[in-house]
Amino acid sequence: MSDEVDDRPIYEGEIFGKYKIRVLPIGDAIFRANLVIYSLDDEVLYQREVLANRNLEAGAGDKEYKQWQRIVIDWVLNKS
Repeated sequence: MSDEVDDRPIYEGEIFGKYKIRVLPIGDAIFRANLVIYSLDDEVLYQREVLANRNLEAGAGDKEYKQWQRIVIDWVLNKS
């Protein structure tokens, strides 16, 4: 077993052609991650700790994806 921490993004995507979304692991935490919203120029616009499940191949299940989606939608609506 390796002592190296897997720091690859759990999720990466783009929304509305205006923002990049990345869910990044927090060290070796299995069930926590940082959801970060970036401008297209990689400026951090918002970040928040979220649920994750790195035991799953996708890094998250339905519960986690729904939380991420709700956070992003709320942020976009409040930003507009």
